[in-house]
Formats: sequence, C-alpha cells, structure tokens
Amino acid sequence: MPIPALPLTAVFDDLPDPRRETENNRHQPTDILSITTCAVLGGAETREAIAEYGRTQTAFFRRFLALPNGIPSANTFGRAFAKLAPGYFTQVFGRWLAAVCKATGLVPIAIDGKSARAAERNTATGCPTVVAAWATQNRPVLGQAAAPDGGRTRSG
Repeated sequence: MPIPALPLTAVFDDLPDPRRETENNRHQPTDILSITTCAVLGGAETREAIAEYGRTQTAFFRRFLALPNGIPSANTFGRAFAKLAPGYFTQVFGRWLAAVCKATGLVPIAIDGKSARAAERNTATGCPTVVAAWATQNRPVLGQAAAPDGGRTRSG
C-alpha cells in the first residue's frame, strides 16, 4: 500500500515564525512558503515573480491556504526570506521531498559541482568546474558536464 505524500502545508506548519509578533504580520508563514515553493517550481526566480505567480494562481491557492489577507506582496516575500533560517528550511523541505519521492516512486537525483582549484583556466572563478548528477538510490552517474564560466550563476 503506497504511503501518502506529506502535504506541503503540513511541512511548513512546523517552521517557527521568525518574525517579531506585531500587528503587521498579515500573512501566515505557511502561506508565504507554500506559494514560494509552487512559484519556484513553476520557474519564478525573483520575489516579484513569486508575488505575480501567487496573484495569477489565487483561486488555486485558496483551495488549501488560509490567505486571510490575500496574496503577499513582493516586499513581504523578501522580508520573510531575509528572516528565514535556511538550515531549518532545508531540513523540513528535504523531508517533504523525500516523502513525495517515496509516495510516487520517484528516485531523487543529487547534483554536485566540483572546482579544480589547482588547474588554471580562463573562467570567472579562475578554475574549471564540473557538475555531475546521479540517482541517489543506486548511485549511477546520470550525467556530467563542464560548467560554463567556472560554474558561475546568471545572477552572480
């Protein structure tokens, strides 16, 4: 019998609210993080894009989120991200992903990058970088490629 996936909102309910208790806290952390997760999975890369995604999908989110004050603004998303403890978020989000993978039979894919610091090459970081992906269940390498510009991301 398959194990049901852990609802995303249940995972975020465990996260402590890092904000100070004030009357300005109009949005629940679970709402902010659930909208963010869906938006990022849908391709959003900025807080403005996350807020826009939330506004365009309001009817969908109202099916499972409280949203007592509607969709948060881009600034609200930014303030929430600035206060969130990344280590704790990573832990609970990883737990949700593991439950989803187990319930659906998906195999998690790990991605890792390594820079050869001793090798000289004309890249942004000054050294060649290789990114590899492998299935965590049985560990075969699924692919490996040299990262352009020494693994430097678009934003930085």
